Amino acid sequence: MKEKLHLPEQVISKLAEGDQMLNERKTYALFTRGFGISETTLHRLKEHLRHIR
Repeated sequence: MKEKLHLPEQVISKLAEGDQMLNERKTYALFTRGFGISETTLHRLKEHLRHIR
């Protein structure tokens, strides 16, 4: 199965949406299911983004 590739701007906007959802007391599982990624991928992306900034 081919992986979906997202532009950095798309990743940043999705993570921002995810942070907003989590602030509204939604779960990681609900967020990741909505964007079609695993929780592991979410944490990896957040960690990668933190090192970039």
